Amino acid sequence: MSKLNNYELMWILSSEDSAESTEKTIDTVKDNISNSGGEINFFENYGKRKLAYELSGNTEGNYYLSRFSMESLKISELDDKLNKDNKILRHLITSIKSTDSLIAADKMDEVPEMKRSKR
Repeated sequence: MSKLNNYELMWILSSEDSAESTEKTIDTVKDNISNSGGEINFFENYGKRKLAYELSGNTEGNYYLSRFSMESLKISELDDKLNKDNKILRHLITSIKSTDSLIAADKMDEVPEMKRSKR
């Protein structure tokens, strides 16, 4: 068995989906992590937010964050499963240190945006 690494998954669901559909997708994502050998350490609903640009006809989305431990060899398998789920508008898996702190959901709007440099 390989060493377990820590990861963070941020994903966006359509804000127009029904509560039942959203719960089903959340359960599917959690099952995908577990079935790929991962262990979820943290889950947070970051709520409905305006998207930076339109995704599949959506201007708003519900943001979710999970932190989990998993073998690094299984990440591509999980990524493939998430890519195939048409309910997920976007997702991002990043490797983290277990000591990385979280930004509270109610503080997300206070995080400064990166300024683009002029070329």
